[in-house]
Amino acid sequence: MIHSDVSWKGIERAARLAVPHILLLFLLLLSFISLPLPYLGAARPSLVLIAVFYWSIYRPTLVPPVLCFALGIAMDILSGGPLGLNALVLVAVQWVVRNQRRFLMGQPYTTTWAVFAVILVLSALAQWGLYGLAHMQWPLLMPVAGSVILSLLLFPFITLLFVIIHRILPVASRTLG
Repeated sequence: MIHSDVSWKGIERAARLAVPHILLLFLLLLSFISLPLPYLGAARPSLVLIAVFYWSIYRPTLVPPVLCFALGIAMDILSGGPLGLNALVLVAVQWVVRNQRRFLMGQPYTTTWAVFAVILVLSALAQWGLYGLAHMQWPLLMPVAGSVILSLLLFPFITLLFVIIHRILPVASRTLG
């Protein structure tokens, strides 16, 4: 009887931990939908970047560098962009945010949002510049600006969903984090 109870608790814990990863894969697929914005062209929100940013602060064990790298490679393959570009950006964002985790955890939401805005703009410019170097032609900045604006507008809604998911996650053990 005890053995059965322990295995169900393990299954429940694994299922709860799988929810953020399933959502992350869903956001990865959603991030390839271009939304037409007036005066800015077709924009794709940086949904995966929002997820990496949020989870790197509040549950860093969910987005280790190897997962960020794999997500970036998948994004590069699906987008047809230079292989490693998104991987580099996501790993860099994860590393920067994780190193500033203690500072960010104690900040009000507006400060966290502002920090995300800075990281988003820097990562978008890095992607734009590296893409230009790889192809020796730089794409228009208007779709990049549209993606940044759209990502900033979606940030509160996506992070609200993450807050709800964070509440159902099992408590992290001391060895994990």
